[in-house]
Amino acid sequence: MDWRLLLSICLVVVQIHVAMAAFGIPDFLEMGGCAQVKTKRNFDPDRYAGIWFTVETVENEYEQCKACINTNYTWMGDHFALTAKGLDKTGKKIRKQSMMHANEEEPDDWAHMIVDAEGVPAAPYKVVATDYVTYSCVYSCMSFVGFRAEFFWFMSRTPSAEPGLSELCKNTLSANGVDTSKFEIIDQGKTCPYVSKLDSILSWNQKYMQSVDKSLNKEPEDAHSTKQETTTKEVTVDAKAVEDLTQMVKEEKEILTEMEEKIEEDVKELKELEKEIKDTERRHRHHERKEHHLEETENSAMAQSAATAPLLLVLFVSYLSHSLLS
Repeated sequence: MDWRLLLSICLVVVQIHVAMAAFGIPDFLEMGGCAQVKTKRNFDPDRYAGIWFTVETVENEYEQCKACINTNYTWMGDHFALTAKGLDKTGKKIRKQSMMHANEEEPDDWAHMIVDAEGVPAAPYKVVATDYVTYSCVYSCMSFVGFRAEFFWFMSRTPSAEPGLSELCKNTLSANGVDTSKFEIIDQGKTCPYVSKLDSILSWNQKYMQSVDKSLNKEPEDAHSTKQETTTKEVTVDAKAVEDLTQMVKEEKEILTEMEEKIEEDVKELKELEKEIKDTERRHRHHERKEHHLEETENSAMAQSAATAPLLLVLFVSYLSHSLLS
């Protein structure tokens, strides 16, 4: 390669990086195109639904949730309703809702969907691998004029994944041409808000997956697509689990009640403000009418004075003449 061409390419790369730093272009934006990953064959949305914990992912400065990330995927028959919870970098609780629907280019491939969320562009969601009961490996990438924004997730049905599943996901992505060195571990576990309800969450997850498998007459898969080993202790929804789930529903209702009360307060304030504005307008109109009446009275008095002045002058002159003649 000619040294001048090589130098020009180096200068262009340097200028691009300088521009990215100067104009605040996000760090996750890279040069290059998206990997052509293969999605999971015969993907089943019903079996994929439920709660997933994000164990590893790629840093995204636009993503508010930084720790304890867990997402409830609710299958609605023709799309997923997503509710994501977690903590931001300050430790504040975050709750976000979004929707995931079929990709128009491949409407029959439910392993390749589109995520629509408020405040961010629609993004692809490709399930590269999953056994539905333990792990999920997801890839997302958007490219534009030689640059790409590439993300991937390793998720588990539990806050800590079973050994070997993370490597299984990374190997699958690597085989599809993805550089998995960008993976970062997400804090999960004892410090997360869900800890007190974790047994209930996992129990609900297990029961949901069992009910779906039963309705489909399928045996659950494990990470290696073999029959899942029977656990030594059967998971049951005990009184404590019911109590925790009831508490979760109660908290959701309290949030809705608070929102309704806030709306009622806002409506009340608006009505009071509207009444105050009307009262002010009424007083203003009354004041204007009063001033107008006073002005008319003054003008009338002045007009009467002006009319009677000549008569008074005549009378005064007549009086003087009479006095002088006497």
